[in-house]
Amino acid sequence: MRLKLRGVTAPFTLMHHSYFTILLYICIMKIYIYVLKDPASHIVRYVGQTNNLNQRLSRHLNNAKSNKDKRHISNWIRSIGLNPIMEVIEECEYLTKNEREEYWINYYKSLGCDLCNASNGGPGAGVGNTNCKGRVMSEETKKKISAANKGRKTTHGKGGVEGKSISQYTRDGELLATFPSILKASKITGICRRTIKHSLKNNKQRERHPFIWRYL
Repeated sequence: MRLKLRGVTAPFTLMHHSYFTILLYICIMKIYIYVLKDPASHIVRYVGQTNNLNQRLSRHLNNAKSNKDKRHISNWIRSIGLNPIMEVIEECEYLTKNEREEYWINYYKSLGCDLCNASNGGPGAGVGNTNCKGRVMSEETKKKISAANKGRKTTHGKGGVEGKSISQYTRDGELLATFPSILKASKITGICRRTIKHSLKNNKQRERHPFIWRYL
C-alpha cells in the first residue's frame, strides 16, 4: 500500500487499524504553545510547543544542567541561575501546532523580544531545515560535520544504510502502523524523529510520549 500525504509518498503496512485511526488519535491530542520568561524581568525569551508542560520544563532544566548542551536556550537558562517562568499562551490541535508556534515566534520578535529559539518554529532546527532562516554555516563547520559523519551508520535510511522497520502503537498497546524507517514514520505522522528515536531507545521513558514505538 502506498499513501501520499502532503507531497510525501511512502510505503507502509497498516494492521488492525487504518491510517485514519492514527489521524484521529493525533487530532484529539491537546498541544500547548508556551513561553519561557526571565524570572526577574518577565521578558519572553523562548517560545515552544508541548503536550506535557511539566515534562517539557523539566527537560529544559535538565538540558541546561549539562554543559555539553550549547544551544541558546540552555545557555540562557544557565546564565540566569534561576528557573524560567513557563506560561501557556495558546492551546491548539496537533495538526496546527507548527503553524501556531511560528506565529507566536514572529509575534514576539515583532515586539523586539530577544528570543533564544534557534529556528522560526515548526519541526525544529537542523542542517537543511528551511525553518532555520538566517542561519549561515561556515565552510569550515560543514567540513567538520562531514568528516565526523563519514562511515557513520544511520537508522533512518540515509547514507546508503537501510533503516530499520518500526511499529507504532497507542498507549494501550494497540498496533497502529508499521513503517520502513524512522524517517518515513516522521514524514507521514508529522512526529519529530528525535521523539521517535527517544521512545525506541529508552523503554523507561516511553510514558512521556503519546505513542509507543518498537523495532520490528
